[in-house]
Amino acid sequence: MGHIFIPGKLTVEYFKGKHKRYFHPVRFFIVTALFLIAAMGLLLKEGAFAFNVQKKALQQVRGEKFMADVESISKQTLDKFPDNIALKPAFDTLYKNLKDKTTTNIDSVNMNSFVMVGAFDNLDFKISNKDFLNLSAEELLGKYKVDGVINRLVFKQKIKLFKDEKNFGPFVLGNSLWIILLMMPVLALVLKIVYTRHDYYYVEHLVFSFHTHAFAFILFAIIGFIIHLYGLVWTIAIGFGIMTIYLYNALLKVYRQGKFKTFLKLLLANAIYFFLFLFFFVFGMLTSMVIF
Repeated sequence: MGHIFIPGKLTVEYFKGKHKRYFHPVRFFIVTALFLIAAMGLLLKEGAFAFNVQKKALQQVRGEKFMADVESISKQTLDKFPDNIALKPAFDTLYKNLKDKTTTNIDSVNMNSFVMVGAFDNLDFKISNKDFLNLSAEELLGKYKVDGVINRLVFKQKIKLFKDEKNFGPFVLGNSLWIILLMMPVLALVLKIVYTRHDYYYVEHLVFSFHTHAFAFILFAIIGFIIHLYGLVWTIAIGFGIMTIYLYNALLKVYRQGKFKTFLKLLLANAIYFFLFLFFFVFGMLTSMVIF
């Protein structure tokens, strides 16, 4: 396993037929991906991607109930002691201070404030906090008269997301493993095209893709743990720098071409990879929202 930290070493050894000494590329890919998911899960548990819709709505509703009780008590007290002129200013000051600390002034949930689903999302309205907390998705659909198959689906999934947002991040991470796994054959095809004059078979490009991603998973899992422990978010930039250097040297070792030509192909492969990743990421997010 230590050979994974030497750019291209594990792939070259695997090409030489030394399969028994190493993990199968797919198995190694999945194990390291799970390691990354575990690290990212720690960050998600801390609420790094939380919208806090449920929490804000609950805080507002409880605050309003508390202030209504305070107002009722102050009214009863003033009725009981009508001659005490100092009571009303005191209650007014108390009421104002308590209201500032117990309410959020957010009396509804804006369906477009937290998550947008592009052109598919036409839910430009608000639902009251009380309805959001007390009614099911089906009941909300009827009360707010949401029409259209797409709008109803988006609405229901948004409500589920807002009410169970803490579990959405880990759910997306779990699905991301399969999304990235689906990327591998496409990325191997890109490498096959970029190195079209090379004598490697398609499956060998696939092995290279699995190995480089396994290293990336280990690297960013370590960075995830560092952020969790020390909050050093800037280490992400260092991680991308390390990954670029690693990939460049891996291409040099595996494909054995000149440094300048390898650099140009690295730029080309990275550009294509960026668009591939963006496409699969959007696809994965939309799929996660639909099946969550």
